Amino acid sequence: MFAPSLFAQSLSSPVNNTDAKAQQIIDRYLQAIGGRDNLAKVVSWKIFGKYKNKKIEGSMKTTIKYDKVRMDMEAMGQHFVQAYDGVDTWEVNPMENGGKPRYALNAKISALTTINKFYPMFLIGRDRNLAVYDSTGTWQGKQVQVLHYGKGVKQKVYYFDSKTGLLLYRQSFESIVYIQGYTHKEDASGLYLPTGVKTDTPNGVWVIDSIWANPEVADNIFAYDGETSYSSNQFAHLINEGKTLEPDLQFTAEQIVARYIKLHAKSEKGIENVKMECTVFFNGSKKGFPMHTILLLKENKSYMEMKLEDKVFKSVKNGKVSWEVNPFKSKEPKIIKKEENNDFDFSDKELVHYKKNGHEVKYISRVYIGKKLCHKIALMQNKNKTTYFYLDAKTYVMVKNKDKDSEEEGYCLEYERKDGQLLPKLVYMIQEEGMHMIVKVDKYTFNAPVNHQLFEFPGRKK
Repeated sequence: MFAPSLFAQSLSSPVNNTDAKAQQIIDRYLQAIGGRDNLAKVVSWKIFGKYKNKKIEGSMKTTIKYDKVRMDMEAMGQHFVQAYDGVDTWEVNPMENGGKPRYALNAKISALTTINKFYPMFLIGRDRNLAVYDSTGTWQGKQVQVLHYGKGVKQKVYYFDSKTGLLLYRQSFESIVYIQGYTHKEDASGLYLPTGVKTDTPNGVWVIDSIWANPEVADNIFAYDGETSYSSNQFAHLINEGKTLEPDLQFTAEQIVARYIKLHAKSEKGIENVKMECTVFFNGSKKGFPMHTILLLKENKSYMEMKLEDKVFKSVKNGKVSWEVNPFKSKEPKIIKKEENNDFDFSDKELVHYKKNGHEVKYISRVYIGKKLCHKIALMQNKNKTTYFYLDAKTYVMVKNKDKDSEEEGYCLEYERKDGQLLPKLVYMIQEEGMHMIVKVDKYTFNAPVNHQLFEFPGRKK
């Protein structure tokens, strides 16, 4: 539980902007809606309205307490839930998963972002010192004062009523917000609350009809009440990206990567092939599926076979082509593009051999992944492909990797030492379509006999 409120934390941002006019407009707005102190006292909210997009339309109730959020939606005669309990996001979709609760880490909801739909949370707090007075004009028959900050697609524009000081309109790349009016509620907040707030986004329209400030809210409504075994929940705190810091000036990108390469080379010394027996869990499922992987390190070949109930999935890279057997698409083996191949080899040869391949590396920043401080390194293979690697600032093992233009992410949550080798033990992957996979390596075998016929494409090459 947070104390003080989210508003109190946000409003503590220092004001050092030399644009006095912009600061006067923000101060007047704060006074008009009930004052800075009253805002800082708010710890809970209930927000009632409607949501509509191309696929669904229904009524929406959002409940907030400190940083916890719960959204309840009635649509198509069904009850949908999405909630953040302070650690994880979970959901109930009656059309999926048998209508049972499940963790949904790919769905991100935030109390601050939700409140920002009706109060300009970031303008009056975190980003206040960036605000610039723009102009005075007329909007829908009213005299307005215009503020903005940011440039290009990141620019945000605010229209304040010149007469009342209240916010009427806000526009950004992500959304447009219209506020029809304000009203006092019969509560102890002392706030002047917006009514008829319409938010247009590329994904849909949200209309807020009524807002309650500081209502009684029970803590247990945010709690996940489903059953889970090897679920996404266990690892949420390990993969959340936290505070970003400036690069450590003691190191260059080349020096950091050199330490990773040294560690990587040491781990592979004398090893020609690796066999892994794994168990794979999908989207927080309690049931795991067996997976068998072979990596031929010197030949850069990989073979992966996974059994899903009565079906067998294969993904293979043989040095010439990549191919797969996907029983959900076809019974026949199929040649696939190189970038579609997933060999589950968490170490990256492109980073290890970046100099030989003529690639460049750049030190971007330091970033917390969970509680681990990492060096964020960009590997630029060409103008169209950049991959980010997050290397532990203490041990230099890889914690995370992600292509710049892809939603896919990979995390190595645990390593183990075997025969002097440092090996990934638990890998967490988020796929392009939002599917979460946990790969638990149960057994490693080095330099065992390999059937090379496994790598040959068995179908016709088209």
